[in-house]
Amino acid sequence: MINEEVSRQVIAMVERGNIRTAKMVIDLMKKMLNMAAKKGKSLKEFIEEKKPTTVKDLVKKGKVETLELNDLDFKGLKRELNKNGVKFSIKKDLTTGNNIIFFQAKDEKVMEQAFKEAVEKFAGKNKKRESVMGKLNHFKEKVKNAPKKDKIKEKLNEQSL
Repeated sequence: MINEEVSRQVIAMVERGNIRTAKMVIDLMKKMLNMAAKKGKSLKEFIEEKKPTTVKDLVKKGKVETLELNDLDFKGLKRELNKNGVKFSIKKDLTTGNNIIFFQAKDEKVMEQAFKEAVEKFAGKNKKRESVMGKLNHFKEKVKNAPKKDKIKEKLNEQSL
């Protein structure tokens, strides 16, 4: 008796979970259709655009350029390149440990501009900022070296009646 009741409750919970999951999947699909419609593309074109590009796909489509980098913020680079319409793929070279970026764009000027923007953006991140303690010590020294004013405090005694 108890087992049957527990089984019914478990089945009911699983059923509610499946219904919620199905509703969420449907909502996500509607959002994807709306985003594709905003860009004026079909759903297939929209999905292909978001799918990561492989080196084989780039080679099939035409001329591919390569660039070898070692330390880089890949998330930021991916964002910049996608924004400028450059298709790319990143592979790690096991012999040297560097990362090789295979990239392709409709025009060489577009690629050049995208990489210039990305390098400008990320070159500034490597500059070290002055530490707060360093600034504090600098201003302490300035205060020590500043001319001191003599403060004379005089208390006036009032006469009481």
